[in-house]
Amino acid sequence: MLNALVLCDSQAPSGTRLITLRVTMPRFILAEFNTHRVFSRNAGSSRAISVTRRLDAIATNPVLPVEWGLEQKGMSASHEMSREAQTVADQLWRSAAQSAAFHAAELAKLGAHKQVVNRLLEPFSWVDVVVTSTQWDNFFRLRLGFDAQPEMRAVALAMQTAIAESLPNRVGWGYWHIPGITDEDRGEITAFEDLLYVAAGRLARVSYARPERKEWTSDLALAKRLVKSGHWSPFEHIAVCREGRADRCRNFFKDWDQWRAMLD
Repeated sequence: MLNALVLCDSQAPSGTRLITLRVTMPRFILAEFNTHRVFSRNAGSSRAISVTRRLDAIATNPVLPVEWGLEQKGMSASHEMSREAQTVADQLWRSAAQSAAFHAAELAKLGAHKQVVNRLLEPFSWVDVVVTSTQWDNFFRLRLGFDAQPEMRAVALAMQTAIAESLPNRVGWGYWHIPGITDEDRGEITAFEDLLYVAAGRLARVSYARPERKEWTSDLALAKRLVKSGHWSPFEHIAVCREGRADRCRNFFKDWDQWRAMLD
């Protein structure tokens, strides 16, 4: 289930590379991932995804620890538990997932809202994340280190591999980085600004864990609602290539002005 896919990879004439990925990771490491402030990101929301879908996912493919480290002082384990102990630990973890699923289902039957019920399921759930950045070195240096959380290390390795295998689109000044837009879209959507809104709407759908492509008019309408309500994060993944460092680069290093900064 753990996966990393490059959605859009654009390189400015200066060499500054802007990359957008869609990453599937264990929900319990999302907080650590979000500490990297050079990233623009959107993630599946426990407040938006139905309890039923969460329960189905846990029943078929629950998140399991990558490894069972042996307790010691410090934040990381240098040795693993014995094979016999790991087998028991794995069974206990799965039992905990089943118990959480049972109690979540009971709470849902009582009518409790998913924004509360789904919190019980987070340690055993996967989450989809869209992330965009020009700066990756510090993330990989920290998260591929020997003392990184094993699940985070696995995610970082998948991301590093996806980026290494991606061939950047070398572009000129004035080019727009627009993840999620196809050649078919460019042929159908005549107004360029609508193209940008459609991309933002599609990127926002990761919150609902529904990546499937809808009619572009639906994505356009969603993006317009997001602007009206002040939900700006999906607009950070879209940027125009402009030489040098500008205020509208926001968390990007240079040469890329975020569309969010132009709208907000």
